[in-house]
Amino acid sequence: MLASAAVVSVLSFGLSKINLIDYKSFNDNLRKKSIDYNYKLELPESGFYERHYQRSLIEKIYIVEAKKEEADSMPIVIIDNKF
Repeated sequence: MLASAAVVSVLSFGLSKINLIDYKSFNDNLRKKSIDYNYKLELPESGFYERHYQRSLIEKIYIVEAKKEEADSMPIVIIDNKF
């Protein structure tokens, strides 16, 4: 019983070191699509919130600035992750 516990422990430790999914490239792809990561975005705070139950009526609209500090940069409007 001790030998089987040792085998299971060694096998599970060995399998935990094998990455079947390249999580670094997966994270990089998600970051490229993220508005928070690619632009300077400051979310406002509000004391009022009303939940909308019909998600088809909700559009995500963002007004962001470029991450690089440029004096003549114009705000960028992003609607549903499209410029």
